[in-house]
Amino acid sequence: MTVKPSWIAVDWDLDSPCAWAMSATNDVLEMRAVFANAEPCTRPPAPVALQRLARTWGAPDNVPILLCGGSSDGQIGTLNSDWISVPTTPFAAKPVQLKTDQTHGDIYLVRGLAQQAPPSLVWGPETKVAGLLAMQPDFDGVVCLPGQHTCWARVSAGEIVSFECYSSVMLCDAIASHTVLVHSLGADELDSTSLETGLVGALNRNRSALSGAFALRAESLLKGLKPSHAQARLLGHIVGSEVLSARAYWLDRNVTIIGEQNLSAIYQSALGLAGNTCQIADREDTVLRGLIAARNSLQETTE
Repeated sequence: MTVKPSWIAVDWDLDSPCAWAMSATNDVLEMRAVFANAEPCTRPPAPVALQRLARTWGAPDNVPILLCGGSSDGQIGTLNSDWISVPTTPFAAKPVQLKTDQTHGDIYLVRGLAQQAPPSLVWGPETKVAGLLAMQPDFDGVVCLPGQHTCWARVSAGEIVSFECYSSVMLCDAIASHTVLVHSLGADELDSTSLETGLVGALNRNRSALSGAFALRAESLLKGLKPSHAQARLLGHIVGSEVLSARAYWLDRNVTIIGEQNLSAIYQSALGLAGNTCQIADREDTVLRGLIAARNSLQETTE
């Protein structure tokens, strides 16, 4: 069945980018993974993949394709080189059109955010913050956006005031895959008790994340620590250290978490142990609302 979307919304801020076929009234017609069952090494360039998807949906040749995210994708990050400096509203400048030799679809990139001091760049959080503000226009506080690169954004009066980024999850994955700890860690379901042990140890400054990480190898050899328990402790050590470091952002502030469900729950646990009662907002809902807001800003500039 042909969907024939009026425009296409794309979230590239995941390991598995997803797209929504949208109606003229911003209703979701269908959602699909951009790279269904494709191995990373066989994935085509982003413009090619998106325009193939547009054709499968029966979209017109000039269908607008609006893309956000890409902070963990080198290709998208290179394309999205025209950032907006904070403090700023999420869409202070319209999305930038991507020049491509493909003939199906007009691809637009939501501009990422730039911060001069300390220097930092992000792609994707601006759209999720915009989605949160669409639901809560008076939101004042901090938005935590967990992922390979977790972003903490301070939001006030409808603006993103400042942000801070951490590569905690990426670091955890690198340690688990490319160090001697690969022999002591397991990818089974995380043990909640071990996760909390790691979080508490880091939050109480009992041990640094890196010291705690190597101790897991010793404990696995000397005491038979289970790989799944070691994996959970490692993540707890690293995320706990991040939350402690980001204390200036969340202390005595309203915090909302927007991210993948399991990872968001881990950050919520860490913040709860640190004394902050935070909320989790639905990731898909916020990113879609943000993309709709970006689409509206694009239409306003072209009318």
